[in-house]
Amino acid sequence: MTTTELQPRRPDGFRERGHQVTRVEAFVDAAFAFAVTLLVISVGDDLDSVPKLIDAIKEVPAFAASFALVALIWFAHHGWSRRFGLDDHGSVFRSLVLVFFVLVWIFPLRMMFRAAFP
Repeated sequence: MTTTELQPRRPDGFRERGHQVTRVEAFVDAAFAFAVTLLVISVGDDLDSVPKLIDAIKEVPAFAASFALVALIWFAHHGWSRRFGLDDHGSVFRSLVLVFFVLVWIFPLRMMFRAAFP
């Protein structure tokens, strides 16, 4: 009997592969946290005046939309990891490619949502 068979099945039919976080999952989680940090620090200037503060507040919808999209991708990867728990070379490579694209894509994403929420 494998550990997967020992895990209780949830009402939606999902059976978690276990409770231990793999190194790949931890790395991906840290990379997504770093991507969100890049969203936060991409605001730029020091907020030393009221007009700068108002301009920064106007960027909140763009940040919220960017954050929501990054969180959605992270959550999908989290669910995939919890369901399958693959730690083979192909899965590690795909996870690293995902991290690469999220980190490269974070600034264009912010710019796109800035244009969508003027």
